[in-house]
Amino acid sequence: ASVSLARSVRGGAPADYDQPLIVNLVGSWDFAEGWNAGLRYRYASGLPYSPLDGLYSADTDTWAPVPKAPNAARLPDYQKVDVHLERAWAFKQWTLTGYLEAWWVPSGSNAMYVVHSYDYSESAAVAGPPFLPLMGLRADL
Repeated sequence: ASVSLARSVRGGAPADYDQPLIVNLVGSWDFAEGWNAGLRYRYASGLPYSPLDGLYSADTDTWAPVPKAPNAARLPDYQKVDVHLERAWAFKQWTLTGYLEAWWVPSGSNAMYVVHSYDYSESAAVAGPPFLPLMGLRADL
């Protein structure tokens, strides 16, 4: 288990990657020869971003972004659960490991960044995938 309490400030505002709270809980179990199963839970404060207003230019008929206070808003807090299963085969000179993983991010916890409407009057967070299955092989020489 780990807990991180920290602040990263630049010029009186939160820095770009400021996350005041991060919690990780990890468990792993070697349940048979060559087999391992693991579980991880991660919680982190949402990343800061700078909200925008729009400024219309009649000369060019375009909208330009006007930043508000730097990093004055935050994305939603982030949570993720990882489940991991692996099998290792040892050879004379090397080891081959195959693994399966599943990542689950609860709804509302997978905001990656903010996009804006053409005139910057509306914004929305772009979400990543809520579930991601993975599989792979690793060779250790």
